[in-house]
Amino acid sequence: MKFAIFALPLVCGLPARYPDAVISQRAEAGLCAASILDASSMPLHWEYSQSVIQSKVGRSGDPAFYSPPLNLWYKGTEGGSTPYGQQALAYLLVGGQSGPPFLPSAVEAAYWDLYRPGVCPGPNGGWYLDASTKEFVANVGAGKHYPHCGGDDTQADAAVHAVYVTALLGGNTSLLLDTLEPVIRVTQDTSGAAAFGSAAARLFEKVLVYNYSSVLSAVVDVITELRDGGRYHPYDEDASLADFLETVVTAASATPPPSSSAFILSTGQVRVCSSPVVQSHRNIE
Repeated sequence: MKFAIFALPLVCGLPARYPDAVISQRAEAGLCAASILDASSMPLHWEYSQSVIQSKVGRSGDPAFYSPPLNLWYKGTEGGSTPYGQQALAYLLVGGQSGPPFLPSAVEAAYWDLYRPGVCPGPNGGWYLDASTKEFVANVGAGKHYPHCGGDDTQADAAVHAVYVTALLGGNTSLLLDTLEPVIRVTQDTSGAAAFGSAAARLFEKVLVYNYSSVLSAVVDVITELRDGGRYHPYDEDASLADFLETVVTAASATPPPSSSAFILSTGQVRVCSSPVVQSHRNIE
């Protein structure tokens, strides 16, 4: 089934870039926003049932920063990070280093320092280890290093990690996409994860670097890119990702606009997709 994104204003080519100083400011603001939004989602993280969420916060309540945290999978400290926010520390440390940006060896070392046994024992005393992190720790502990340390995983880590690489490299699309895939494969050594993260990076770059009239128009352009036979750094999974983004655009363009709960219900929970890449944003642990 195809959706009527043609009803939206389609941007022809990229809008003008912001000045470099503005891009830096927007990237810094984006990193701060990512941290705040991560903390806001932690209290009810990985609870996908809208009925369960509404039973806790009420139909008109706000699940953001819900107090006290009621996460069923790990013990979150009020105001603290989800496992994705915790993983971000590795990227922030590596991104702040001098030299070539985000070398896989540096990402591997930063991850290992945060999650190695004895430092991070997992849900019984340390940070939560999701599936890809568990595989990464097991592989490095067994003497495997990049490009052999990543797990067989296609989940949402890839898109989250793309935020930090894009904040540093957004504006140089080829360098961004060339750098991002090895970074993702440090912990998620699959084409699906690389495609998922790269599609996210395409969107993040547009939001940070280019003067789009709306995020929705940026998403429409990402869909166009993912379907362009001449696109840079293509993946076989791009078509499935484009199809999914099309459903998101359609849902977001409804009149009247959907509530956040209705939007999540229609795009992130009920829709059954054949692609494991599209599934990956919600099939976590």
